[in-house]
Amino acid sequence: MPNLLCIYSGYTCFNADRTRLLVDNLAKGFDLYDFPQSSPSDSFSIPRERAFVQQAIFLEDETMIACGSDHGRIYTFSVGTAKCIQKIKHGSSKSLVQVLTVRTLLFLKFAFHLIINYQGSTTREHHLIASGTSDKMPDIYVWEKQVGFKYTYIRELLSDY
Repeated sequence: MPNLLCIYSGYTCFNADRTRLLVDNLAKGFDLYDFPQSSPSDSFSIPRERAFVQQAIFLEDETMIACGSDHGRIYTFSVGTAKCIQKIKHGSSKSLVQVLTVRTLLFLKFAFHLIINYQGSTTREHHLIASGTSDKMPDIYVWEKQVGFKYTYIRELLSDY
């Protein structure tokens, strides 16, 4: 019988060099697997009220992850300690929230450039996360974090089709 990482899983996400796999375990949150291990090296608990596939991303040089939820929150966790660093409110307690992408802002002189990375961002001056809901009136929010601070809302990208 083959060695399986898990029997049931939802969303999965590799880190940039494909040595780590983040798996939505569909029950209690996300599990992190370090290859070639077949047991999780870390687990990140997220309360669930409904069964649906949640997305997660690596960020900040893969020292953090961000995960969506089924109750209007985005969770950020420290990789290595599995400690929840921040719970970001996006939507109502019934909103399905997905973490869409992450970017790094580099400020150069008087302008800024968005650096698009494969998985997560490099630790520079600012980090961005985009998240979206699947409410009747879906929306996409952008959250910004300066190094050493927490993520804060900066703007809404989409609302009201």
